[in-house]
Amino acid sequence: MNRTDFQTYKLPYTEEGLVDYKRWPYLKKESQGFWFEEEFDAEPFFIFCQQNWPLITGITFAYVAAVFGLQHYMKGKKALELKWSLINWNLLIGIFSICGFMRVAPELFEIWTKEDDPFYYSMCIPLVNSFD
Repeated sequence: MNRTDFQTYKLPYTEEGLVDYKRWPYLKKESQGFWFEEEFDAEPFFIFCQQNWPLITGITFAYVAAVFGLQHYMKGKKALELKWSLINWNLLIGIFSICGFMRVAPELFEIWTKEDDPFYYSMCIPLVNSFD
């Protein structure tokens, strides 16, 4: 399929009205993931998200409201001693970022070096096929 086919393609739907990821035609090949991804079935997660998007949106807005609300509440208060908690938090975020880079970089570099339009293929056509 070429770029024009992708732009005019309509997503396949199931009888329940959910997007049918098993029939998505642009999943090219298996990606090289981590060991714990081998047996992961993503379909239940996608079905949950499609059926419960109002709940997910509500939780997101509540989180943003809590962050700004607590920031406003803490303006006149004494600062908390969080030095070691923040050091640990930043260490975990650093490790997570390194793992994310290790997961994404091989596929992204493959796209950048082999495709004729790397930006389009990296944004519009996923390589991962985790729905079989």
